[in-house]
Amino acid sequence: MSRVPLLRPEFGPTLPELISGRFSVSRRAVAIGAVIALIVAAFVIKLIVDDGREKLVVRGTPSFNVLYDPSFLHKATPANGDLMRLVGKTKRIETELTARHANLPPFNGDVIGGQLPLYTTQHTDQLAKTLPDLQVGTEGKARLNQSPGYQVAYTTGAPGNRTYWREVWVMPAADKPKETIVLTMRQTFNGRARAQGRALLKATKKAFRSFRFGTRRPLFD
Repeated sequence: MSRVPLLRPEFGPTLPELISGRFSVSRRAVAIGAVIALIVAAFVIKLIVDDGREKLVVRGTPSFNVLYDPSFLHKATPANGDLMRLVGKTKRIETELTARHANLPPFNGDVIGGQLPLYTTQHTDQLAKTLPDLQVGTEGKARLNQSPGYQVAYTTGAPGNRTYWREVWVMPAADKPKETIVLTMRQTFNGRARAQGRALLKATKKAFRSFRFGTRRPLFD
């Protein structure tokens, strides 16, 4: 009984046949090597995806998620209208990551380039009434994982007990301002950060950058 070829002749030689002919290696060895390569690739992908971070999902309109390292950050009870809250603490460093609905007022025109620069100015002016020594730093258009928005950075507190803030008003798309989320990162210093504190700061920034609309975790992040 003759064997039926797996590949029709007009489609040419298979990849194992090409490699076998080019490098004088048996097709069986090439096939075994291909299987091993697939196993290694699957293992590497698992290591990349399963990097120890946990996913925090907030469902609603819109839904979103962040990835965080539970070795440094943990979930805390949201307050003041927040949808989520992650906190971390060492002897000299405290960090916090929160998200809330922006609830922007109606606006006819470019929300990101027109409304948000004015809105964030009013926002920091209001904060200055209650937060001591507020100083506005950089601000401008921003993107978080391809989602457009506008961000502002500012500091509060006296030297030696300084708090650094970064807030970004981010929306799923430029034409969906009603779904804008305000993501806020706070980092408070009480002295110079040591190794554990620097690791906490890095984990907090990584969680901040991982913000993504939807509930699915990306394959690579």
